[in-house]
Amino acid sequence: MEGEKGKKRGGFTNRKDSPSKSIKVRVVSDTASNDLPPAPASKVNECFAFKKGNCERGAACRFAHIASSVGGGDVKPTAPVSKPVNECFAFKKGNCERGAACRFAHVSTNDFDMQVVNEMKEPLQKLGVAVPPPPPTTSTFGDKASYITTVRFSDMPTICPESKRSLAEVMKYEYMTKVQVASLPEILTGRDCLVKAKTGTGKTLSFLIGSIEHIKKSGGLRGSTGGNQITSLIISPTRELASQIAAEAKSLLTYHPGARVEFITGGTNINTDKKHLEGAITFLVATPGRLLDLLNNHPGFSARIGGIKVLIFDEADQLLDMGFKPDIDRILAFVPSKDKRLTLCFSATVPEMTKTLATGAMNKGYSYVDTVGEDTEQTHMHVHQELIVCPEASFITALYTLLKKQMSVPEYKIIVFFSTARVCGFMSDFFNSTGMKVLEIHSRMSQSARTRTSDLFRDGSKLILFSSDVSARGMDYANVTHVIQCGLTDREQYIHRLGRTARAGKEGSGTLLLYTYERIAMLKDLKDIRLTEVTLDSINIGQYAPVVNSCISKVGDNRELLTSANQAYQAHMGFYNSNLRKLNINKAELVQMSNQFAVTIGCREQPKLLAKTVGKMGLKGTPGLLIDRETQVHGGGGRGGGGGKKG
Repeated sequence: MEGEKGKKRGGFTNRKDSPSKSIKVRVVSDTASNDLPPAPASKVNECFAFKKGNCERGAACRFAHIASSVGGGDVKPTAPVSKPVNECFAFKKGNCERGAACRFAHVSTNDFDMQVVNEMKEPLQKLGVAVPPPPPTTSTFGDKASYITTVRFSDMPTICPESKRSLAEVMKYEYMTKVQVASLPEILTGRDCLVKAKTGTGKTLSFLIGSIEHIKKSGGLRGSTGGNQITSLIISPTRELASQIAAEAKSLLTYHPGARVEFITGGTNINTDKKHLEGAITFLVATPGRLLDLLNNHPGFSARIGGIKVLIFDEADQLLDMGFKPDIDRILAFVPSKDKRLTLCFSATVPEMTKTLATGAMNKGYSYVDTVGEDTEQTHMHVHQELIVCPEASFITALYTLLKKQMSVPEYKIIVFFSTARVCGFMSDFFNSTGMKVLEIHSRMSQSARTRTSDLFRDGSKLILFSSDVSARGMDYANVTHVIQCGLTDREQYIHRLGRTARAGKEGSGTLLLYTYERIAMLKDLKDIRLTEVTLDSINIGQYAPVVNSCISKVGDNRELLTSANQAYQAHMGFYNSNLRKLNINKAELVQMSNQFAVTIGCREQPKLLAKTVGKMGLKGTPGLLIDRETQVHGGGGRGGGGGKKG
């Protein structure tokens, strides 16, 4: 702890008490992790049947029975219950057909946004705007009205002319978003900042613009040492997000003479990276693994990193969730001490681990900017979500049927998540063999292949993307209409995956497709999330069963597809082997499940596993396995040459 005992802590500078969807700016005078607001309490999910007097579940109901008046029910609140506003997005667009019967609040856009403008008065004044402009309306900004303001970049005296020109002419941005208005004043003071903001609301531009202005004040974008300096380092959790940040930075620097952007990630040739890193670099965007490799093995590069002026962590919560905390600690040993650099940390959520990162990486007195709010309704609270549970034999047909249904949506854009890269790869190969064109992205693809797929899906429409969890967080894909999650996951990952749809006020929906043996465990994890269970008959699964079954019967005739199926079998077994306790099954049952999976994906014979693989899984001696004791392993990369962590 760097703070001193008894030191008075800072308060929110722009409001006393902020309701949901408020913007809070807090100066943290003691950087201990507990100086930040505690994690938000769980919301009360009220039983609407009880409210109407006809709930038949009684004490067994999983929703709260809250009395509307004294004596009106079995719960008597001692004080008014403060509930978040669950806003009706259909009403916001002017097309809600439910009227007074709608279970979501009909909130006037102008009323709602005027509240936000009032909260932004002080940040706007710091930016040089004395009087807040009127709030944006749906008619002006459409779906963007939920996160954009009517503050123009061109009106900001604190943003340099070169950046303004890039924003207007290259990036075609006129108005600032709420996160930009709230965070830029704090960044431009030169104070370290922890910013809580949703993905897709303009946070990348926040730290890029802020960094440029900070660098210009301290010697110019090329740096005072001449042609070999790295000025700003941005650490990103994934290759795709790093590429996305680099592209945005290049656009912003269009009219800054001599400014340059490079990004380095795993899965590319390190010697090529070294060549790209020659010369002065304004923004270096990097994933932790490749960055640490260069720092440890190339002294000249580590010396250059020791001179950076700005350090940025993007999607900090995801960096930590992915296990990069040890790498980050090692990287911090190479950069200048925190009193000699500006440190910015942007995160969609601020759990304890993120607070700890802020404590270790930032100066005492950093600002905490919250543009989300503790009670803001998240995607999983307002998006319609369905649950389909089916036996193994019907799983692929159910998925095919769901996709056909969602493809009827105009300009559809669908993401399907799988638990492992190998299963994702097989399913992509299989569905393409049926004639349904799908894209795939996962950790076993090369970086160039992943980038091409990501760009194609981001910019296109009427597309389906099969993905492992590389796309679950951080990636900003616009206009995703539906998210399908296949198989077991955990609550946090479920929410982040679902968050790829219904972004920035747009509509979307989700489906969770489970095997029968996953139902109990998943419903326990998602007990406070409203899922509508749908039967296989109701989606008319029989309509496409002949087509799917015919294609499954041909898997064994296609050598590449069969190899992919065998790899998926091993990955399936490995994934569920790590979830035995969660599913309450033993190893023999695991093997039986995986063998059934092999049948359902078209394997005519049970795939064999290497004895070494069986040993690593701890399955030696488990009945039902076929051991391959002859094949010699010579190494080699994964599918597409990319390597990867998850099966």
